[in-house]
Amino acid sequence: MQVFSLQRTENKTEHWISIILAIGFFCKQFYLFSSGSIQIGDMLLAFGSLVCVAKYGLRVQSIDFPLLIFTICTIVINSIYYITYSEISFLLSSIYFVFNTVLVISAYRNMIGSQSFQDFVVKAFKAAILLQFLIFLSGRGRWYGISSRYMGTFNDPNQYGFYIISAFFCIYIISSALQKKKVHIVWPMIVTVEIIFSASTGMLVCWGFFLVTYIIGLGGDTGFSKKKVIILIAYVVGVITLIISWPFILRLFENSSLFILRRLRYRLEANSGQGKLLEGYLKDRGLRRILIKPEYFLYGSGEGNWIRFAGISGEINELHSTVISLAYCYGVAPYLFFIIWVKNNVRRINLKVLFVYLALLVEAFTLVNHRQPVFWLLISLGSLSEMKRENESITKNADIQYYNSGL
Repeated sequence: MQVFSLQRTENKTEHWISIILAIGFFCKQFYLFSSGSIQIGDMLLAFGSLVCVAKYGLRVQSIDFPLLIFTICTIVINSIYYITYSEISFLLSSIYFVFNTVLVISAYRNMIGSQSFQDFVVKAFKAAILLQFLIFLSGRGRWYGISSRYMGTFNDPNQYGFYIISAFFCIYIISSALQKKKVHIVWPMIVTVEIIFSASTGMLVCWGFFLVTYIIGLGGDTGFSKKKVIILIAYVVGVITLIISWPFILRLFENSSLFILRRLRYRLEANSGQGKLLEGYLKDRGLRRILIKPEYFLYGSGEGNWIRFAGISGEINELHSTVISLAYCYGVAPYLFFIIWVKNNVRRINLKVLFVYLALLVEAFTLVNHRQPVFWLLISLGSLSEMKRENESITKNADIQYYNSGL
């Protein structure tokens, strides 16, 4: 398994690259154009990648070969469907993958071990979370249509929610696992407020999963202790109690004035009937087509021109699930290369940050997030040796070279 070490000798160029990339992540919160368009944050991240290529060259580490193969497969499959339907959305989908793959290979792989990069990224994301909170308090943020779903400077509440959560996850991973610092309680408190008003059930489940494990302290540098096992058992008992109390909870939410509670009640009530949980999830996420035409899991449906499914499943939107969407759009064989890449990055992950990745996985089942650069950054960070469990022998080798398998 290929891992990377934090021990680096930095120079002025690397310092400026770190600043450019950090500003790019900060500016990703500003949606000046329609969703799917190139935003100012994307431009800065692309510029940072070009500077990395100029300095380090475009070298593909062995850990990223599966990702490169997967991206090539998306280009081939989407090109075939573009020729078939003459629909530009297929090519745009591949452009997203090319953009993020280049980011991983040129920028992330060269910079994640840099102390200055980590420092600037943490500062940028803290500034972004704080700025969004101030915009919310000032009343100048955007709201989704006539609903009570808040979306700040974004075009969609889910975009807003994922940016906030992933920004905090980066802060938490870098601070606690890589730099051995504690994350002040004020940050999860601010994020909690922001997520609640986004009224995104997917983000609420993701954040709730992380927050519970964060509060009860299941994460640590070592394996499970007796105390943690007891806490975990209590956690499971609490979930079971929650399920048993489901009808009472629905009645409790019925007269609530808080929109997120009313929306959550609607979701729970709609899916609470026998056999309706899976059906409700598939309908809500636009995934009924996977049951009607499962053959696309073999050779891929391509990612675009969703109107073609209107006559099949009545759905005209994309599949709202990164985990399922990638397998359905590109087929199981290419999808396996993506899974291998993720596995190679996060295998034997430190228990202290394991729940960040589990929470991210939970969220990936409910929404599409593979177009967001920070999604790929979070996975790439998992490859650092300092992110691995202490009993991983390779993490004890202080002389690991950053480049150990280039092409």
